[in-house]
Amino acid sequence: MALKLGEYRNDRINLASRVYDIKNSLYHIVARKEKELLLYETDYNTIDVANIHSVKDNKASLQFEDGNNLYSFNYSKSTLFRKFIIPQNVFRLPIDIIDDPYSLLLELFEENKNLKTATDKLVKGENYVILPLYGIQKKEKFIFERSGLNQWNANGRKRDFGEVYIPIPAELHRKYPNFFPKRDQDFNLQIPSGEIFSAKLCQENSKALMTNPNKALSDWLLRKVLQLKEGELATMEKLDKLGFDSVIITKNEIGDFKIDIMKTNTYSEFNKETE
Repeated sequence: MALKLGEYRNDRINLASRVYDIKNSLYHIVARKEKELLLYETDYNTIDVANIHSVKDNKASLQFEDGNNLYSFNYSKSTLFRKFIIPQNVFRLPIDIIDDPYSLLLELFEENKNLKTATDKLVKGENYVILPLYGIQKKEKFIFERSGLNQWNANGRKRDFGEVYIPIPAELHRKYPNFFPKRDQDFNLQIPSGEIFSAKLCQENSKALMTNPNKALSDWLLRKVLQLKEGELATMEKLDKLGFDSVIITKNEIGDFKIDIMKTNTYSEFNKETE
């Protein structure tokens, strides 16, 4: 289990680095003590899986070390924690503890009640939707072997490994018919790194989100994000391991779109709330 925890944590860190083109990372720590905050920065390294040792297991948690840090997996919270050592040169910020924070918050709200609300908030179906990267088969999530992310594997004519699309459920079109442009109408789709693709809805009932060239989407989603080799099928097991199974599509006021990955079950929650 310790080996798997290390492997999964490393996969999540590397996934974020690939998706957002992150070159360097660190932890920014804010620790609380009586009447002061302690602030410092430390490494955000992956776990040295090959050097995992001192594994200790009990009813509450599993602890292990990797030669650099001590980790503890809490069973009830299903969360992996890391122990941080406060350095001698930590920055100390003196603070006063407010006796009645609720009264202060109420005063602030009262004083600022006429402030304009945020204009960049997400409104479901208006400026964002969630799309699943999977379909449903026998009430279970499933990535079909010959469509969607595996469209390149479809029967019939010879296909390129870059053929791929993100499925758009028919119910989403019914609930939010004006979110996407009409079928075959080009629009800009920006990925998290800032690169902009030309995209459009294709196939019958506008059920497929594709890019032109189609290879742009597969190079980003299959090769860079999922790290699948040409000819390797996308599977739910792969998505579950990386911790995401959906994408969010956001739209601005001039009709340009952005895409980003979303954690596992995000589409399920989004769809449940709109029923």
